[in-house]
Amino acid sequence: MKNEFENDLLSVEERKLGTKKIRPLFFAYTISAVLGMGMQMVMGIADGFFVGNGIGPVGLGAISIVYPFWIIAIALGTMIGVGSSTLAGIKLGQGKREEARAVVGQCFWYSNFFSIIVTVLILIFLEKILILFGAQGEILNTAMQYTKVFMLGFPFYVTGLQLFYLIRIDEKPGLGLLIQTVPAGIALIVEYLLIFELDAGITGSAIGAWIITLGSWYLLVLHFIFGKTVLKIKMKDMKLNLTNIKEMHKIGFAGFIIQVSPTVVTIVINNLIGIYGKESDFAVYGVMNAYILYILTSFTNSFGFGLLPIASYNYGAKQFARVKEVLVISIKYTICFLIICVAAIFIFADQILTFFIGPVPELVESTKSAMYLFIPLFPLGAMTLIASNYFQAVEKNGKAIINSLTRNIIFILPLLFILPRLLGMAGIWICQPLADFMSCIVAVYYLMKERNELQRK
Repeated sequence: MKNEFENDLLSVEERKLGTKKIRPLFFAYTISAVLGMGMQMVMGIADGFFVGNGIGPVGLGAISIVYPFWIIAIALGTMIGVGSSTLAGIKLGQGKREEARAVVGQCFWYSNFFSIIVTVLILIFLEKILILFGAQGEILNTAMQYTKVFMLGFPFYVTGLQLFYLIRIDEKPGLGLLIQTVPAGIALIVEYLLIFELDAGITGSAIGAWIITLGSWYLLVLHFIFGKTVLKIKMKDMKLNLTNIKEMHKIGFAGFIIQVSPTVVTIVINNLIGIYGKESDFAVYGVMNAYILYILTSFTNSFGFGLLPIASYNYGAKQFARVKEVLVISIKYTICFLIICVAAIFIFADQILTFFIGPVPELVESTKSAMYLFIPLFPLGAMTLIASNYFQAVEKNGKAIINSLTRNIIFILPLLFILPRLLGMAGIWICQPLADFMSCIVAVYYLMKERNELQRK
């Protein structure tokens, strides 16, 4: 009876990922991801409002400092999630059902073990890390308060994000939407009460983040242990297969690099602000980086959720025409959507920034001036995300890593060490669009070559 059930589930996999028309399949995955992440984006936007209006510029400055911890959690969850979901998706495409299930279970336990170790190390050296990130004065104390609470949820965030990637390959996008929406809604209410009614300060923001991560983790674990899925997590999976773990790292490393590299940039920029700017510039960067760019990147990642399972499954099944089709569709719709988003941000800049910052006209104007320099070419830079996601999905890890490094390491770091010396704070902001443009050229080159190769297969 069990085998019949699993065969039925597998036939569903084959019918959808392997045979359904690419465009509606891509949109089904992307829209469910946008809606699911949409609630978390609402939570992120609300968090910006709560911190900016309930705590003030010091709170926004602290968010700018601690934001790398979010990125590190996302980077680890992405590495394990992309690696395990891609490996499992390819094995499903090859008909190796039990091997796919084992990959999911082993990577889940590995994610728990690894993220707990990282959490302990960060808490031990927390103050030194925050100073390295650029924290100073009152902002350092506020950042310490936030991080001590936030790190309690760090392992749950990493593992929960990993399972969210896996639920896409498990053909459960609707369940993924529910799992992201419910905890975020609860956190929204709790954070409002903590900051505005109970005067909990920056700790209220950290508790809100903790509720989201724990709630999503709990619901995802319930599904993969007790739900109707061929990708069940079992206790025997605690005995790790090092070959699977190594392959997972190999596939997911590019995703880790593309997520963690902004952390390097954030640390460098925060330290440069300490040299060339003033304390309010930390708040300017906090609004742009932790909220505006967070929203744009979340949308880009949602389109990546549409690309990854379809590309990996069909590549494993050697249906290369379908792989090429989903790649082209992903590029076209992701870039067009991001252009619309950036245009809307510029048109409604005053309203958006006042929402986050509150009635502080000088800070709103400073942030608007910086934002006009900082984000206009983000849609071009997003090509690196598309390229990296695609090459991870088809196990071309060298190309994925190259595209992961161009935008936030190879091009922007040299610019950050040159332009601020010539232009001051304006030089810091203008580095990002220059890096976006140059990295886009590299991504287009690799993607055009890949499209031609798929054409010949």
